[in-house]
Amino acid sequence: MRLTGHAPAWRLARMAGLVAIGAVVAAFLAGCGAVDTPQTMLFPRSDNNQAINDLYAPLTWLAVVIFIIVQGLLVYSIFRFRVRDDDDDSIPPQIHGNTRLEIVWTLAPSIVVVIMLILTYQTMAVIEADPPPDALRVRVVGHQWWWEVHYPDHDVVTANEIHIPIDRAVYFELESNDVIHSFWVPRLMGKRDLMPGSTNTIWFTPSEEGLYLGQCAEYCGTAHAQMRFHVVVESETAFNNWLERQREPAVEMTGDAAEGAALFVSRACVTCHTIRGTDAIGTIGPDLTHVARRSYIAGGILENTPGNVRNWIGDSQSLKPGNLMVLPVELSEEDIRLLTAYILALK
Repeated sequence: MRLTGHAPAWRLARMAGLVAIGAVVAAFLAGCGAVDTPQTMLFPRSDNNQAINDLYAPLTWLAVVIFIIVQGLLVYSIFRFRVRDDDDDSIPPQIHGNTRLEIVWTLAPSIVVVIMLILTYQTMAVIEADPPPDALRVRVVGHQWWWEVHYPDHDVVTANEIHIPIDRAVYFELESNDVIHSFWVPRLMGKRDLMPGSTNTIWFTPSEEGLYLGQCAEYCGTAHAQMRFHVVVESETAFNNWLERQREPAVEMTGDAAEGAALFVSRACVTCHTIRGTDAIGTIGPDLTHVARRSYIAGGILENTPGNVRNWIGDSQSLKPGNLMVLPVELSEEDIRLLTAYILALK
């Protein structure tokens, strides 16, 4: 088959070469990320995520080699079989079938697939192995659109912020209260779905202290993109101190916070939220016993500041449409001020 048309063959060849080079550059740039990028997977901070990252390297280079070979053959074909000025208009010899070539291009992809299968299986054997017997057990329940977090062996319940110690394996038991969600902390682990009516598990050992952003990675409704959470990796001592504080009941309130506490119990808030040490024992929304100690609120989308707390109480639907915090009565500005004082005092 010969190329015909008005454009010179050398222009077509150059265009094909530029497209090939541009595709390679775009592919590399698409995978680049800075170390401080919250959701990059290229700088793992756990053992199992490091294993996944180590799998990327050979697979990426394998893909690059295949790409270069395929594009090289394409450019060669454009040059080799281009129309020349001294060519006549006769149809070139037609070739039908080539047994050797057909065997080669059947075996070559098969060998590549087998190599990828072996490498992938080796990595899966590492990340799917049983966790160490002393692994910290954390139960996570996905809701539309927030995360309920339990530490079953320590009698601690919190929400949207997970604390774990460095250099200790953490074993997550993942469940869903409504639809399918996906639990993902890009720098610490791969994705794992939360299925209604069943429990999935995943584990890893964090290797560096820090605050890591997590995200639901399975579309689950209106506020899916705002279903975030944070993982705090800290020293064993800091983690144990955090556990001790979480086990304590809510502190006794005074002043505006005390008035806000009375308002909280007398309004619909008490039917949805738990605040240990009070009459609030609701389970529809997050546990708020020590909410003032968390860095973020509203399912991880807002920093825990007085202004954001006030705005969330006053009109949560404008900040996170579709959430279940729908008040049956409108709150006055004074009500919002007192409730804000109460929430900010829950440390």
